[in-house]
Amino acid sequence: MTAIVGYVAKDGAVYLGGDSAATDNDIKIIQTEPKVWRLTPHLVIGVSGAGRLNDLVRVFLPRHLPDETTLQSDYVVHLAEALRDLLKNHGCVTETKGQIEADGSFLVGYAGVLYSIDCAFSVVKHSERIAARGCAKELALGALHTLETLTEDDGQDYKPAFRLEMALEAAARFDIHVAPPWTFVQTDPIEAAVLKLWKQN
Repeated sequence: MTAIVGYVAKDGAVYLGGDSAATDNDIKIIQTEPKVWRLTPHLVIGVSGAGRLNDLVRVFLPRHLPDETTLQSDYVVHLAEALRDLLKNHGCVTETKGQIEADGSFLVGYAGVLYSIDCAFSVVKHSERIAARGCAKELALGALHTLETLTEDDGQDYKPAFRLEMALEAAARFDIHVAPPWTFVQTDPIEAAVLKLWKQN
């Protein structure tokens, strides 16, 4: 089980954090492989679900990424298709009446924006600067939202890694399927003009 959290900084850098818990029936295992990855300077991804998904993303997805010569508004849709084909080719999906589903979902940070890719490979572009996936996503989102509110009320500018760490701590405090150590990755910042144009598309 998993908690994956995301935050978009003011400079357009996207930060992801993930926990290290895995479960085998009633046994909790602390795994050594991260659940979040930086795949390119503009792309980070977090995996929630079966451990096999994490293995495939880590080992094989970098070879199947869409062309990233420019920042394209449909890049993550192509990424979802690449994930779908990759998981299908490795027998890591179920198919019912023509509908293919993965045993998990993904949180993606690309070019200053957060996206969710669900088990059916549908893509959602988040308007908020925060997002979460996994079994404890509600707990993590509550913590991230609280820090956003505190920032507005008291003028504190909490660093992205601190925000994500507090969200993961909250998730682990109240969900037995989430556990440290935490892993964090981030994309490169984006020039303000490019980020503004990108978010309008």
